[in-house]
Amino acid sequence: MLQLPLKGLAGVEVFNATCMWHGRGESSVHWDDWMDLMGRPMPALGNDDSHAKEEDNRDTYRGWNMVRVKDRSPKAIIDALKQGSAYATTGPEIHDIQLKRVDDPGDNKLVVEATVRCSEAQRIYAVCDAYGNHYETAGSTFNEGTFTLRPNARWVRFEIVSPDGFKAWSNPFNLSEVGR
Repeated sequence: MLQLPLKGLAGVEVFNATCMWHGRGESSVHWDDWMDLMGRPMPALGNDDSHAKEEDNRDTYRGWNMVRVKDRSPKAIIDALKQGSAYATTGPEIHDIQLKRVDDPGDNKLVVEATVRCSEAQRIYAVCDAYGNHYETAGSTFNEGTFTLRPNARWVRFEIVSPDGFKAWSNPFNLSEVGR
């Protein structure tokens, strides 16, 4: 087993607007690798660090963290980020994600069906620890997609791609907890 040098890693910055200007704005592949190495899902963050003047319109208003909170206090926001009650986005909205166990009781495979509701999208990727898959409709956009995930996946996260190519990244879900 590989020994990881980092301890206390709370999450990964999946998008950074300043880094986007230098060709390395997305880090979802690194996020997936860290989750595999650590053996657990980790929350993601999407940010624009705003290193330029606002009028330069270079790295401001390009990435956000959307949080689900009961109040707008700093503590509630930090807790939501830590617990994964959030998603990162460069524009698309994630309205709801439902996961339902659909496996045959006689079969030893964990099979989960996902329904994702979102703002207008051209594609939804389901990225799992063991291969991913995607949902799309031929040449048209949609606001909801339902599809079956790869059997025996341990975790899944979703990437929503808008018609103009912007993305939203859900936090990962532990699939062993679905339907139990």
